[in-house]
Amino acid sequence: MNLVKNLYKYLDADFRFKLGRFKMKKLLILSLVIFITVMLLSVTSFAETLKLSLSWAPSYDEAHGLTQAGLQANDKLKELSGGKIEFELFPGGQLGNEREVFESVQLGTIDAAFMSSPVISGFSDVLNGFDTPYLCDNDMDLYQEIVNSGIGEKMFVKLREETGVVGISFLINPGRDFLPYCSI
Repeated sequence: MNLVKNLYKYLDADFRFKLGRFKMKKLLILSLVIFITVMLLSVTSFAETLKLSLSWAPSYDEAHGLTQAGLQANDKLKELSGGKIEFELFPGGQLGNEREVFESVQLGTIDAAFMSSPVISGFSDVLNGFDTPYLCDNDMDLYQEIVNSGIGEKMFVKLREETGVVGISFLINPGRDFLPYCSI
């Protein structure tokens, strides 16, 4: 060991500097490799435990058919994602009325909701045609033909451009626009 120290003394300063720099580079590279390895291992274990919970605020109560359909969709979503993605349900106006929920969806504080076209018409006129009484006269095939003909997709594009909200599907809630009090 003494021989190495004595030899080191006789080497010129420039060579000693380069040798020290080489050792520092090795140490830095080794530290970086260890850091990246630890980060990759922790990210992998974190990703395995990651669970995504999305807020969903239907204005209907839990007994309503659309809310029940949403609950079944949530079960299917959990099944397909292995329990990693699910909706947290806030039914019956817990997070506000439909207009407030739509505004929250625009802001990103609520992730999903069922919206009726009269509420959306306060923000965009894209769906106003669906509020026309007896447009399809409760003919569900005609209604589906209209929204699936490409018109529906164009409506969703315009809705997104005007409000920032992404529409994913049309839901039919027939027979509720006009109901006579007495027989006609």
